[in-house]
Amino acid sequence: MLLSDLSLPMHSKRTNQQILFDHLISEFGETGTDAVAFLKTGEALARNRVPTLPRKAAAAAYCLREALKRLLPPEPDLWGALTQDVLDAKTRFETVRDLPGADHVGALDDLLVAIGRMADFKRTNEGKNVRRLGGLIEARTGTFLFAFALKEYQDVLRQLDAVGVHGSISNAQVRELSSRALAVLMLIFGPFEARQAELDALAQLEDPAESEVARLLSVCSGPHHLSYFMRRAMSPKWLELLTPSGILDPPRQGQLWAAAILVERLAPEHGAAIAAWLDSIYTTCAKTEVEAAYIAMAARQSLPNSSRPLLRALHDYPSSQWIRGQAVIALGTMEASSDFVEKVAAVILRSAEDQATNDFSGEAADALLVGLDAKNALRRIELLARGLAASAETRLLLTPISPAGSIEQIAEIEGRGATLAQGTVGSDPSST
Repeated sequence: MLLSDLSLPMHSKRTNQQILFDHLISEFGETGTDAVAFLKTGEALARNRVPTLPRKAAAAAYCLREALKRLLPPEPDLWGALTQDVLDAKTRFETVRDLPGADHVGALDDLLVAIGRMADFKRTNEGKNVRRLGGLIEARTGTFLFAFALKEYQDVLRQLDAVGVHGSISNAQVRELSSRALAVLMLIFGPFEARQAELDALAQLEDPAESEVARLLSVCSGPHHLSYFMRRAMSPKWLELLTPSGILDPPRQGQLWAAAILVERLAPEHGAAIAAWLDSIYTTCAKTEVEAAYIAMAARQSLPNSSRPLLRALHDYPSSQWIRGQAVIALGTMEASSDFVEKVAAVILRSAEDQATNDFSGEAADALLVGLDAKNALRRIELLARGLAASAETRLLLTPISPAGSIEQIAEIEGRGATLAQGTVGSDPSST
């Protein structure tokens, strides 16, 4: 469900609206006071609380648009400078085009270039209000707005511009846009006290439904709100429900991943559901090493169920020190004789040609040896032998299993490219 379907939470709509107005005035001073005045005027016109006026709906749309734009920081008048460049180039061209020997071709080229810069600016400047809003929030809070919140702001503003101010709008349309304008301002600028009750109530749901997604999105505009919610949510179903909104996508740079908070909290009781979600989100979102690393870390925190997405990340990005580190930490969590240990060790030892990615070869070898038994001895010794042959390390200790089941050190082999000269099992593992 899109935010355009939302309005302020009905159980406290008037209270939260007044909280919003007071907050805007407190935070933005005179600018906030102006924005609130436009909001109140626009809402009064939209709700028929004034005598009938010929252009009442259009006047309401204008007031709502001004309220949305009034809070944005100013930008330099780049359009005026570009317009002046075009006028200057046109004047130069008209001056020289009929003069014998004058470079009228060059003057025409200059005019076309100036017009091209204006066209490029017009095309790229359509999102200027979203850019200004994003910059405002980042400057004031140190964080960012979710893309859906920016999109809703842009959509409401665009409709108020196109239909309300520069077109024709009905009373029903302006009432809808009034509700959306107030909702998006609450979403973006509303103080935490106006969100907390709804966040807490939704977090307590043990079996949330699709309809609750819209409620959550109406009070959750950025990572701070989502992290608060994830620290309290009781159901892993939120992971699946919120995925289509994009707010659970792994970050592409060093930021907190709110989904990992819920994963770590609920994995002990809901391991299978969380593992399935991590595997699904890896398929759709692990487009870069950073995104894969976030998922690998969450998978490591929810083992043993989530071994598959961790192995996928290690396979796709075998040289990533972060992902390799998560896999090595997982070796101490998983059953020592499991296939998981062998799959991790195979990747780490196989990529040993690069010294920079070989920091964990010793840990991988140790894990193979700790879980060595009669069923996996031959496989693991072969892994160690291949790793040794490719290793840039100067020594790797190999210790086989004795017939009695104890671990005995039998060889120390030196030199890059060395082969496994000795290392036998006291009895045939297949006969044990």
